[in-house]
Amino acid sequence: DFPYKKTRLEVNKWLERWYNKPDGLTKQEGAYPGDSLIRIPYTMWSKKIPETWKNDSLNTHDFDIEKIPVPVQEKIIQEISRITEIKPEDIKPEMAFDVDLGMDSLDTAELISFIQDYYELKGVNPVEMTTVGRAMLIATGQYVCKEEPVAQVHFDMKKWFKQVNKEMLTIPEGTTVSEVFLNNSQKYLKRVACADERSGVLTYKDLRMRVILLADYIKTLPGDYIGIMLPASVAAYVTVLATQLAGKVPLLINWTVGPRHLDAVVNLSKVQAVLSSWAFLDRLENVDLNGVEERLIMLEDVRRKISLKDKIRGLFRSKLSTKAILKIFGMDQKTKDDKAVLLFTSGTENMPKGVPLSHENILSNLRDAPKVLDFYTDDIFLGILPPFHSFGFTASGLFPLLSGLKVFYSPDPTDGGKLARLCKEWKVTLLCGAPTFLKAILKS
Repeated sequence: DFPYKKTRLEVNKWLERWYNKPDGLTKQEGAYPGDSLIRIPYTMWSKKIPETWKNDSLNTHDFDIEKIPVPVQEKIIQEISRITEIKPEDIKPEMAFDVDLGMDSLDTAELISFIQDYYELKGVNPVEMTTVGRAMLIATGQYVCKEEPVAQVHFDMKKWFKQVNKEMLTIPEGTTVSEVFLNNSQKYLKRVACADERSGVLTYKDLRMRVILLADYIKTLPGDYIGIMLPASVAAYVTVLATQLAGKVPLLINWTVGPRHLDAVVNLSKVQAVLSSWAFLDRLENVDLNGVEERLIMLEDVRRKISLKDKIRGLFRSKLSTKAILKIFGMDQKTKDDKAVLLFTSGTENMPKGVPLSHENILSNLRDAPKVLDFYTDDIFLGILPPFHSFGFTASGLFPLLSGLKVFYSPDPTDGGKLARLCKEWKVTLLCGAPTFLKAILKS
């Protein structure tokens, strides 16, 4: 009875029923196929079925709406309506932020900031903010988020705070992002470039070497676009710069907006490889990566493939001139009008749209910044915005690395307490972000 020649939705519904055999184990619940998928089929596990796993992020029965004060219900729905531009009467407690309302991580962060501020709460965990009803429960204190342990990371801070001559910063010459990066890293070779809690403190020499090594590998991957699914981090921007140096276009993927968005991104771009990290994916909860999971390549696995011979060749190349390196990778043929990155809209109005930005688009923005604001070599930048948004990609991500600013990357822009602590520990002088994020930092 397989529904040949039927729509994708009908096929999915049939598969849903098939996967949930034996009959009577579960009933179809939720608005979309897959919402109630709770068992692996007998055909995969023989007679040994794993323990039932319950995804409570989509469970509509984990609270009693009658116990939530009407003013709280109305206030939360009103705020969600403002963020999403969906009519209040169309927003229901059981709706999931990503699947049903099309909210991404920044939208959720804005709602979290509102709840923490308006209801005077602390420690709202974005991972647990999954549905409208859950937001209401959190606002009333009927649901308390679990506290995440704070990682204790130790660095050689002397290296980070090593004194440099104070000079005004500008973006170096170059018609492509790759050319500008190579010129800048050559200029500040031994100076500290960036840091995060996983990579430690890196100089421009370290960064240059990593970009060249990874570019060699990325050049072997299929397709014109290379997907990158990483939060604000050293790894994210090393991967972006390596992809560009390899002559391919980085496609920054938003993992927060659900499988339909990811399917659309893959179908539109025809991307064949998506670079990510086990360290990042292990921290994700209640995130459906259908659409890209079969294309995922982990950076930890890539690192193990890089041989001693590759490292020696990379070290040799890193000492060459910008012109020579660009020629090795074929980037000397690229112009300012070639694509530098492909970003996607969040798709809240309709299906997501791909937005290609040229090298000139990005570099002209970055070169305008020092004309308006003064940046100095002894400034320290805190990069917190996700790279899948254009402002985060340019201002928070590439600008420090292409200008000579020291930058510390932190992956969660909603964690005001941690970001306030980082500002103090790393003596941050520059920070940019959405008002809701800045408000959370100031409150902390």
